[in-house]
Amino acid sequence: MITQLEQQQQEIGQMLAHIQALKEKMDKKENLCNQLNISLYSCNQKLAATFSDLEVAQDKLNDTSKKLQNTVNRCVEKEHLIEKHVHTEHTLTTQAESLLTVADMASSDTGKLHDQLARKRSVEDVNQEVSKKYHLKFLQYMACMEDSLNQFIQDLVRFCSRLQTNLGEHLKKRNTELMSLSNEISSLIDSQTVLIQ
Repeated sequence: MITQLEQQQQEIGQMLAHIQALKEKMDKKENLCNQLNISLYSCNQKLAATFSDLEVAQDKLNDTSKKLQNTVNRCVEKEHLIEKHVHTEHTLTTQAESLLTVADMASSDTGKLHDQLARKRSVEDVNQEVSKKYHLKFLQYMACMEDSLNQFIQDLVRFCSRLQTNLGEHLKKRNTELMSLSNEISSLIDSQTVLIQ
């Protein structure tokens, strides 16, 4: 019985030692569990803060994404406007070059036209001067011709007057000669007639 009791006490001691070991383990586990709970709480706090930061970052990211999209849209619009502006500028440059070419040609043509007008004025001035000189010479020639014609008329009148006088004298002389010849012929006829009879 004593042996059994000793044995039971020994078992109890062992069990107490085992319980003590289990309790120590349990305390360790509890401490570990408490540490883990503290660590978990800390992690949860950090996770909550991180989640909150993540939400803020997500909001900022969304806002930045919207701003970036707006910036991209503005850049696309600006690029389109710049392309359009470059195209318009190129077209305007081409038109300006064409206008400059036309202006140069017009300026050259205007210069040529001015030269032609100057030459025309010069020719007109020369023609006017020549016309004046010709008119003056013509008037001089006409005056000379009029003088020559008057002289010719006077000479012709004198010639006709002399011719008329001479012709009258010649006609009288011829008439006298014809009358004398006629008388001679008549006498000759009469004498011939007398001879024939």
